[in-house]
Amino acid sequence: MLDDFYATPDLDPTSIQESYTIVNAAVSLVPDEANWKLDLIVKNITDKQYFYYANDVPLFTGSGFANYSAPRTVSLQFSYLFEE
Repeated sequence: MLDDFYATPDLDPTSIQESYTIVNAAVSLVPDEANWKLDLIVKNITDKQYFYYANDVPLFTGSGFANYSAPRTVSLQFSYLFEE
């Protein structure tokens, strides 16, 4: 497919990664005239597993490794602005 890519520098056909879409979202609560905010952040909402880098293992023919994506993550972030 046109959007697929090789995850290895040497264009190894076993490292072809199909195209994918990642969905992230964030919602912020920022009260009027407040010096703080609260964020809810969700990354990889659909929990898509993909690898973004792969390579051969030197001296071990046919061996390789890959770096896989992080699973769905949810975080709550609080920020406070200290004024002078």
